Amino acid sequence: MNPQNTQYYLLIVHYGSPEITNQALDAILAARQPPEHIIVIDNADQPFLSPSDKCVVIRTSRNIGYAGGINRGLGYLISQNLSPDDIIICMNNDVLVPPDCFTKLRDWWKSAPFPSLASVASREASGLVQGYGYVDLISGRANLAAKDSRALSASPPALRRASTKIPYLHGAFMSAPYQVWLKIKGWPDQYFMYWEDVLMSVRAARRGIALYALNHIIINHIQPQNDSLQNNQLYYLVRNGAHFMAASAPAPWRQYWRLKNRLRLSYHRLNKSRPEIINGLQDSFKIKKIPL
Repeated sequence: MNPQNTQYYLLIVHYGSPEITNQALDAILAARQPPEHIIVIDNADQPFLSPSDKCVVIRTSRNIGYAGGINRGLGYLISQNLSPDDIIICMNNDVLVPPDCFTKLRDWWKSAPFPSLASVASREASGLVQGYGYVDLISGRANLAAKDSRALSASPPALRRASTKIPYLHGAFMSAPYQVWLKIKGWPDQYFMYWEDVLMSVRAARRGIALYALNHIIINHIQPQNDSLQNNQLYYLVRNGAHFMAASAPAPWRQYWRLKNRLRLSYHRLNKSRPEIINGLQDSFKIKKIPL
């Protein structure tokens, strides 16, 4: 990689309030050494009006989700004659980057191992910082490590799988060279909401791409987390998690979760649980096989 010639491209998916996305863009443009190119993928009902002529807006015909939006942005970049070493950043629209975010990111990528996929940490409204996460193969839960920022001040070595845990990167802000994104073949967009970053991390690792959590770079989450999930959120959380465990977990665990998901479905039907849980489990069996 030639750091002097490397261009940085940032893909940000817009949906919901334009004020949220505008705040994110303002912070990006005010940061030191911001990306040379900013592409907004507009999934909203009303067309997004960019606050800066430095931003390219790609309008979609419907809400295709975060992963679908990122893939639309990557498709646009194919026509832009990028260098294989150019860095592509994928970012949520509800975070604010600190002034030194891109300076630190550029410094890290100057000597980063190849091939690599990297995420950063996110400070939540509570003050805790979420870094990389693990999927527990026994419980089937995916949890990001939430710690005091001092405990996440140093970036760990490449994340490794433990006996009953699969590591994954925080999906709010990921970056990798263009050639790595091509090797990964974009984001898995079948999940639409939740577990996309887990599946992305597994897809990358199976292609020999090292996963790095850059905990010394901390972005700020604009919208506080809500412990009470909306109906569609609960549905996708259950559906996608159940499908991942039964289809993309290591081989011995896939069989275990295929049986357990059916037992879970029977249990929730018997106890007349929320329809979103029952429908999520039912529909997890209908998702077509996702290539890894």
